[in-house]
Amino acid sequence: MPARVAVGVMAWFGFINLYMTRVNLSIIIVAMVDKSSSSETFQFYCQNSTFNASTSENELTSSDSISTSGQEGEFDWNEIIQGVVLSSFGYGYTITQVLGGRLAERYGAKWVFGVSILSGGVSSFLTPTAARLHYGVLIALRTLQGLFQWKGPFPVVERKGNCDYRIDVNGELKLFHSNMLKRYYSRPAVSCADVTAAVVEEEEEEPEQLPLPSLYRKETWKQVKIGETLTGEQQNEVLAVLEEYNEVWSDVPGRTSLLEHKINLIQEQVVRTKPYKIPYSVRQEINEQLDEMLRLNIIEPSDSPFSAPMVVVTKPDKTHRICLDFRKLNNITVFDCEPMSDPEHIMSGLQGQKFFSKIDLSRGYWQVPLEETSKQYTAFQTDRGLFQFVTLPFGLINAPMSFNRLMRKVLDGISGVKHFIDDILVYSRTWEEHVILLRTVMERLQ
Repeated sequence: MPARVAVGVMAWFGFINLYMTRVNLSIIIVAMVDKSSSSETFQFYCQNSTFNASTSENELTSSDSISTSGQEGEFDWNEIIQGVVLSSFGYGYTITQVLGGRLAERYGAKWVFGVSILSGGVSSFLTPTAARLHYGVLIALRTLQGLFQWKGPFPVVERKGNCDYRIDVNGELKLFHSNMLKRYYSRPAVSCADVTAAVVEEEEEEPEQLPLPSLYRKETWKQVKIGETLTGEQQNEVLAVLEEYNEVWSDVPGRTSLLEHKINLIQEQVVRTKPYKIPYSVRQEINEQLDEMLRLNIIEPSDSPFSAPMVVVTKPDKTHRICLDFRKLNNITVFDCEPMSDPEHIMSGLQGQKFFSKIDLSRGYWQVPLEETSKQYTAFQTDRGLFQFVTLPFGLINAPMSFNRLMRKVLDGISGVKHFIDDILVYSRTWEEHVILLRTVMERLQ
């Protein structure tokens, strides 16, 4: 079953469970409570000496009022306790975004959502037992049930300052700190251009798209975003550093000489897959992309016995991009055990730091050359013949490891600098130290 279907089914059952737990108890509690224990007595006052045709004078009190009590329930809870029991569901509900979001990042949304639904459902069956033990136990159980509920997504209406956002929560505007929010990502509307590609879509792993870089430079240091909280003098210092290392700030990928990516096979076995049919309507667009990759020396003609299929996908803006399916090659590739950077470990070491700069490398993989004997393994089929990569393509199983190894070599020995794949984080406690670190990083990247 595809992951999106499983999550959709779990979400449906989750909302059903939410309704049963939250709404139904609000109605059932009326029958659960002994109304004689209420802190108020329900009275009906009569203006005449006779209450109704069937009521005798002896049944009326001296103040012409009667006191009535409903059918006695099992629990002697007054209105205050009832209100706390009903509202306790929201105690855990309010912190779900932070706890649930962090757990989802670590273990995945399917597991967190599934466990929360299971836990919420099981705890619902414990409601009668908890109520009979003590109302405090029921309050704790209701709080736990609320903790297992999710809410959102909600649209951001306005940004207030640097860290606060005004959110539209079901028609009501509420102010939240950024630490209490998690960005919602909708599933990208990516569809394959040919029905034969549906076979690829059913697999657990999907081929990565090839982001086509620009042949001509379109970005410079002038497009770098600088924090508004910096003083005017600090902003000028940053601009001076950026302008000094102008060649670093380009969207045209360079080529490193520090290492080459080598593909080592478990066994000498030629792998090739029958090509998928490419619709005639998109062939011209694909040929233009191939021409640009040839001009950038990213690919070259090949006579390799290996062959990976090419898939064309349609992006949300209706343009088309190339995907390459290297899964058969990955299955016979020796895995690279290069340790990857851990984002949580990086974040845990930032306590007390005051200044931060984030640098995103442009088309990082394509800046790593392929070792000569490895190029033949990356060959792929097109209507114009066979091509192979000159640089590291997306989709190879060891591509992240090679790039991570490159970043370690480039940034080795610099304190106050961390990296994760193609993102570099520079941090410091003082501004003077931060400017020095930025210059050092720019020199290494140059």
